[in-house]
Amino acid sequence: MAALAESVSGSKGPPPDQMELDLPVLFQGYRPAKKRARMKRSPYSSADMAPEQLDLSALLDELIEEEILAEQLEREINAAQGEPELEPWTLDDIRRLHAFVLDRSLEVLADTRTGHATVLEILHWISQSTRSGESGIAFVTCCELHGYDANELREQVFAEVEQLRGITIT
Repeated sequence: MAALAESVSGSKGPPPDQMELDLPVLFQGYRPAKKRARMKRSPYSSADMAPEQLDLSALLDELIEEEILAEQLEREINAAQGEPELEPWTLDDIRRLHAFVLDRSLEVLADTRTGHATVLEILHWISQSTRSGESGIAFVTCCELHGYDANELREQVFAEVEQLRGITIT
């Protein structure tokens, strides 16, 4: 790395193709270019700015840095004070979640682009007779919360899947 630092700083040393670099294993195959690349000057270079623009630019940079530091400090203070208290779920929240899971599962089954493994996973979920709480959100509980008969809906879904996809469900 010292050889690389010397070549960058402008001091004379061996040509770039003969330099020995002490690089991590990931960069062992790296060799510097024989010719130095020319840096293109940015159109926003401070050399081209008027003094009042430089002051404004510096002020803007300072304000942005202060804002970022303030946000970081606020996050650290909140973390040090502990986790924020979470609001408990209402019965309406739970019903909406169950409705979403049931609706989304039926939409995915109806979509012919859905992969075979996903279809089988949803069909397995529908075939379970457990209730929510025993193993996550259950099909039976989703149906009960929305006034559906789980067995009747299950039979309808299986019939649709057999017709749509040609999968025999036993």
